[in-house]
Amino acid sequence: MQEKMNVHAFSVVPVNNTASLETLLAEISKLPLELRIRTVSMTDYRIEHIEQKDDGYWYVDFGKFRSTHGPGAASKTTPIRGFVFQTDEVFCEETAFLYDPHTKHAIIQYNHYGTRAGAMQDFFNSFVDAEVYVYEFRPKYDADVERRFLERQAITKLDFAIDPRLFNNDDRVAGTSLAQAIDIGNQSNGSKLEVTISAGRKRNHYLSDIIDNTAVLLKLKSEENPFSVSRLQVGILQNLDAKIEIVDLIAQRLSRSFNDICVGEDLRFTREARYQALNSAFNSWVRLF
Repeated sequence: MQEKMNVHAFSVVPVNNTASLETLLAEISKLPLELRIRTVSMTDYRIEHIEQKDDGYWYVDFGKFRSTHGPGAASKTTPIRGFVFQTDEVFCEETAFLYDPHTKHAIIQYNHYGTRAGAMQDFFNSFVDAEVYVYEFRPKYDADVERRFLERQAITKLDFAIDPRLFNNDDRVAGTSLAQAIDIGNQSNGSKLEVTISAGRKRNHYLSDIIDNTAVLLKLKSEENPFSVSRLQVGILQNLDAKIEIVDLIAQRLSRSFNDICVGEDLRFTREARYQALNSAFNSWVRLF
């Protein structure tokens, strides 16, 4: 049996000349399982497996403990039943992570219910007290698209599509136009809301700071949850006399889907199959790092 898995690329940037991530990974690899647990935003995470293989890459498997309502087991001829847990056991979602010490880049499996890239960053940053290890995980984009977006002088067009069900109150940030868009989607029971805002063709005519802030928030939201924003195209000006450039902050982000991930007898992706997918993605992108 085979299923689909998505992966994304990130650069790993040490903050304030902190020690390298591979130093921390080596330290964690020496610890027993029970000492690899850290709490991030009231949720417990643990590194289930960690190993530096002969290719020089670190392979890490995160577990996210989940005690909330979960699935059951059933067939077409038998009623659904719950899983039988041992004492103190709960659901635990797995997410694979590959890190290359040479290029300082990571490839991360996307698991909607598992450990997200932001939680991994916070996990590592809080692993040792006194901020000994501090890193930023920055999503990787094709060519120089992110540089052009960050260096924009103004925005002339914003074209996006979101799933309003995946936005919460924290996303209703003052200084953006998202609150109203989220309300429209929720009030209509819509699963997809598409919006295009354009400044027109007048010379020196560009959109307000509210729209600029909205573009930034949508970019961050798409990095946190790729399913929340399915389209994000921004018309930018590098200077106020320049021609409009369109940057696509979804299509130009480094991501890849694998449709042939092996599922074991327990209907879970095997760890080795997930690691192989991360390795394949990394090798296909390494020239960009």
